[in-house]
Amino acid sequence: MPVFAYTVRDQAGHRLRGTLVAESDTDGRQSLRDRGLWIERFAPALFQGQLALGQLRPRAAKDEHIAEFARLLALMLRSGVTLADALDALMAQVPKRFGAVLQDIRERLEAGSSFSAAMAEHPRVFGPMFVASVRVGERAGTLETALRELSEYLKERHTLTSKLTTAAVYPLILLTVAAGVVLFLMSYVIPQLLTVLEATGQQLPWSTALLKSVSDTVTGHWPVIVLGTLGSVITCALAIRHAGVRRHWHGLLLRVPILGVLLRKTLIAQLTQQLSMMLASGIAFVDAVRIARQATRNVVLGEELQAMERAVEAGSDIAPTLAQSRVFPPLVSRLVAVGEDSGELVQVLGELREGYETEVRLAVTRFSAAIEPVLIIGLATVVGFIVFATLMPILQATRGMV
Repeated sequence: MPVFAYTVRDQAGHRLRGTLVAESDTDGRQSLRDRGLWIERFAPALFQGQLALGQLRPRAAKDEHIAEFARLLALMLRSGVTLADALDALMAQVPKRFGAVLQDIRERLEAGSSFSAAMAEHPRVFGPMFVASVRVGERAGTLETALRELSEYLKERHTLTSKLTTAAVYPLILLTVAAGVVLFLMSYVIPQLLTVLEATGQQLPWSTALLKSVSDTVTGHWPVIVLGTLGSVITCALAIRHAGVRRHWHGLLLRVPILGVLLRKTLIAQLTQQLSMMLASGIAFVDAVRIARQATRNVVLGEELQAMERAVEAGSDIAPTLAQSRVFPPLVSRLVAVGEDSGELVQVLGELREGYETEVRLAVTRFSAAIEPVLIIGLATVVGFIVFATLMPILQATRGMV
């Protein structure tokens, strides 16, 4: 349905702005009049890139925004505010595009839709787990509790993701700075020094000759280098979209020393967090596994969750499937088996989540501690070779003068 932007005044004379989803211009205007509003402006809404609400890009609303939305909505519901009034109050406190989504949900509620069904119309903003938990909360009359738990889950997930991002940002910054320094030396400083050295007529040492060759390549063929780099990046990005290539890539990442361990522990922490929360909310295990499979971006983990889902549907236990996993260590399958037998699977998953979140923090620290000296040594080696190759002809000329 089309989206309209409006400017209205309420009965107290306050000016309000927002967006509205309606079948037509006439229906939209009538909807505002029925709410006792006087229309100043009503026109089709123009979103960035002319995207409709249902076409919002992935992660259009960040985890912290959705978490804060869920927390505030739960707080207002607990205070006795109706769901519709709570959404109206929150629209002005969230980013513009997220506010447009809330406006659409508000309009769908007025049309008779349930809250979870209205959220399901925006799968790129509210994921399957969020919608399923809200649906269970609606049916059980515990919507406020479900929203509060979702808020805590999203905050924990954001914290975990931030730790990984922090671990990756420092090496990238260091590599970028190192690449910039080397390119500056090779394209500006070194050519001028080599010109002076060549003017002396002496034979250049092998190291200086190699440095000159690299410098000439950088300065003389930089368009080819740039285009080749861009072409390689684009080719890799297109190739990774292929299911088979993506599967091998994700499997390779899990086998990389240090990084693979960090990634595996992160996946386990996220999965146990999702499953424990959904099971505690009353979602059936097989449905929780299906939702987690839809939410994961790792193909290898997705395949293993699909196998687990089929095993549970066939009446088998979870533990034997986990025992054959390439992601989950044997300890996880044993603890899950204990949880199944004792009927305390939710508690076991919660304890696993806490343990693996701690291990992720330690793994991030180890990764940062391991990658920093490697990068520093690599940079020092490159810069040291440049200095050595530059000074060698000068030292030879000095010896000749003596």
